[in-house]
Amino acid sequence: MGRHRVSGMQLANLTGVSQNYIASRLRDESPFTVNDIENICKALGEDPGSLWAAAIQHLGEH
Repeated sequence: MGRHRVSGMQLANLTGVSQNYIASRLRDESPFTVNDIENICKALGEDPGSLWAAAIQHLGEH
């Protein structure tokens, strides 16, 4: 979101979910689903496979 300079409200609009839905996940009150991640990647023009690969690499470094 930061790289794309997108707010939670904008992300909610782009993905077709409520602002409360996104906000609860950003506050770590509820988990993102795989579908959420795929929809967010699509909305931001990102490749989900690249995101997963970067996340796995990051986990391996810590």
